[in-house]
Amino acid sequence: MKSPTPTQKELAKVLGIAQSTVSMALRGHSAITAKTRDTVLRMAAEIGYEPNPTGAALAHLRQASRVTPVKASLAWINGWPEPAKLRAYREFDSYWRGAESEARQLGYRIDEFIVDSGRGMKRLEGILAARSVPGILLPPGPAPEGWRDLDWSRFSVVRLSRGSDPGFPGACSVAGDQSGNALLAFREMMRLGYRRIGFAGIEGRERMFLAGYLMGQQELPENQHCPVLWMSHDADPKAWDRSFDAWWHRNRPDAILTDVPRVSAALSRLGVKVPGEVGLATLGTLDSSIAAGIDQNSSEIGRAAVQILNSMIKREIRGFPEVRREVLVRGRWVDGDTLPRRG
Repeated sequence: MKSPTPTQKELAKVLGIAQSTVSMALRGHSAITAKTRDTVLRMAAEIGYEPNPTGAALAHLRQASRVTPVKASLAWINGWPEPAKLRAYREFDSYWRGAESEARQLGYRIDEFIVDSGRGMKRLEGILAARSVPGILLPPGPAPEGWRDLDWSRFSVVRLSRGSDPGFPGACSVAGDQSGNALLAFREMMRLGYRRIGFAGIEGRERMFLAGYLMGQQELPENQHCPVLWMSHDADPKAWDRSFDAWWHRNRPDAILTDVPRVSAALSRLGVKVPGEVGLATLGTLDSSIAAGIDQNSSEIGRAAVQILNSMIKREIRGFPEVRREVLVRGRWVDGDTLPRRG
């Protein structure tokens, strides 16, 4: 009598390959080529194959008795419209590298899955299930297109940022401590002798840099406070330049703390010398030409995300829990020639 759900043996028969090859492909064994593995995963998703939990447990015990680590996969889901741009940012590439390093220590491997028109979320779910993927990492950026089509309750999920698209349920997350990092930067700028410290930032629902900056301002007399330049991330470049020019001429800060890449070029266009006329510090040194500022310890964010995900997998916490955990990683200050000591 045919099984209610397809077996590995039936999957092997459909593909015309050995069952042992199918088994190794589903486990991501290094002896199986990427082409064969993808073929097996695609067919597994198409015919509705799902791993037998009892068989998987027995396989785990057999491997453990031979002191061979289990190499399960964790999914890194890339939903960017231009997927290659995600890790082109050194900050986010460092997330990946930290996560990959920690995953290896815990007996996992991280595989990237790109969500596009050719790979819908429902089809991706079938591939993840066929491959026995227990956990998902969501890097910074928009929620994957069609995310509602995936049954998230089948997987443990951790997001590597605090932000989420409107309507996207809250996943547990690991992120940089933006508020704490901005306060740290403000205090370091004061330590170096700067007092009229301006802030040029990108507004966003989950961006907390401004909170730390405003907390730091309270440590200075009110007559040394500088109004904030706060712009939308998708503002027209010419409009942004006009706003920056007006803000600069009105306030003339002796230093600027920023997370906007355009600030250096804007000052250069105005003929303002850095650091001669104004000091500059950035809230993310990895992707900035500004030397002084905050190193967000990005690789540690990746490592912590995998640690949390591993804990959730072991405790069988799936989907989007009612009590959402948010882990914040504090950055560190880096001195640089764009912000020399005054006097």
